[in-house]
Amino acid sequence: MHKHRHLISTFVLALACIVPLSCTLSACDNQQSSYEKLGYHTPGYEFDEIEQNNNDLDINIPSEKKHLELINAARGEFVSTQFEDSKHLPIRYSYKLPEHYQDGKTYPLVIALPGLDAMWHGEDYRDENLLEPIVTAWDNTDEELIVASAQLEDWGENGSRQAIELTQKLLADLPVDRTRVYVTGFSSGGEIWTQAITLHPELYTAYLQISAQWDGRMAQTCKARIPIYFLVGESDSFYGSDETRRIYRQMYDIYREEGLSSYEIDELLQLNVLDDSFFDARELDYHGGAQEALLRFPDITAWLLSRHKAQL
Repeated sequence: MHKHRHLISTFVLALACIVPLSCTLSACDNQQSSYEKLGYHTPGYEFDEIEQNNNDLDINIPSEKKHLELINAARGEFVSTQFEDSKHLPIRYSYKLPEHYQDGKTYPLVIALPGLDAMWHGEDYRDENLLEPIVTAWDNTDEELIVASAQLEDWGENGSRQAIELTQKLLADLPVDRTRVYVTGFSSGGEIWTQAITLHPELYTAYLQISAQWDGRMAQTCKARIPIYFLVGESDSFYGSDETRRIYRQMYDIYREEGLSSYEIDELLQLNVLDDSFFDARELDYHGGAQEALLRFPDITAWLLSRHKAQL
């Protein structure tokens, strides 16, 4: 691990112990990011402004670069590259295809966004995201997948917009089964996805949230019927678990009011709160250590991959 990464991680954990990070769901549309509460700067944004900016995006934007040699290079190995987004800012990302990729066949896509420590902070952090369990866990599934991950620079307006534009580019460039586009985010990466799936739910099949808060619009997400798996530690050292429990309960109640049965809701919502013993037995941090559950419990990734747009 790089020296700078340790400094950021230590700083976050130290401050997280003394700064309260609770948030009420009634203020979700205008809430302040937990990272701002810790002194990190997120570019200011209003959700309506993000929505307006993204409504005009071309979901089927043309591929900038699609060469056979890149497809071949990505068979079983990550290729790291970048492109300019609609505001001429770089999006740095990596992707790999199944080792036994076949021309003419489409594959499920998983896009994983890391937390703050593995986001882009300069060249010293290049490809740090590829070492995170949120990325490596997908090697342990029985399915052949396309896996992608990005190192974005913020979790506000630019982050959510870039996540959407990255999705569009991957769909344009790679042989993706568009009925199976799965996204997952840890911490700040999760905050990004909660906004992105609200703005363009038609792009996504299901979402796995790990140790994050909800910055998107709950009612719109439920209306789109996007399956969500919530994973958090009981004593999460950054957000706590109460916020995740409240989000789950409120979404559950929305579906109940719409007449869905318990079975139907379970197909759309899952809540997994990891007991402290999971972290203590493995000497894991109560925040970042939640990612390790993806490596230990294959039923989590299996649940996500079993969601299918044609079936829901």
